[in-house]
Amino acid sequence: MPPETASPQHVHRFPAVAVNCFTGSLAQLLNRRGTPVNESRMLELGEGYLFRCGLDEWGYPEYTFAVQDVGLLGCTRLGARMESAPIDGPDGLDQLARLCRSNGGAVVWVNTSRLTHDVFYSQNPAYLHALLVTAVSEDRHQIQIHDPLVVNRERYGCETWVDAEAFRVALTDQVRTETYNHMGLAHSISDVPAASQQTTATQTLVALLRQSER
Repeated sequence: MPPETASPQHVHRFPAVAVNCFTGSLAQLLNRRGTPVNESRMLELGEGYLFRCGLDEWGYPEYTFAVQDVGLLGCTRLGARMESAPIDGPDGLDQLARLCRSNGGAVVWVNTSRLTHDVFYSQNPAYLHALLVTAVSEDRHQIQIHDPLVVNRERYGCETWVDAEAFRVALTDQVRTETYNHMGLAHSISDVPAASQQTTATQTLVALLRQSER
């Protein structure tokens, strides 16, 4: 059950284990769905070791990669059946509630300046960030989130309940960059076929060789 308020004392912190917020959220969802997987495995199979130069949300040059394509491809190659649903309309919270009930959660992109569970987000320029929604309260007033990577002075992950209306703004206030804009969709796992839960070393080698050739 959600607490009466999403105050700081209700934020459960733990050491950060993700190197990227999107792939880290997907890895967490896969683990919750009964498929133990490391984020590095997803990066290997999703061909995430191909970098390019671009500008980040603040206009500074950085090395980047097609993180959403990599994460979704990695999940597919691990045997997951992916489902994406629009959440930028008036029934966005209902969509999230449905995905949490049927698929165990959904990974979403948000505007960090609208997040409330760490003051670091509101005190710095907005950037695009992914996290995992794990539950929506029955009255639609609160949402439970798993944030795998808070890049504060000391990186950490956390879980907490947040106000639903505030979170709706974080979901819909667009953050546009030169490289990507992924907001407006929730990504979940509709099924993980038991026969496809294991990938062989040969599959990993093929993926890595393909990346090196490119």
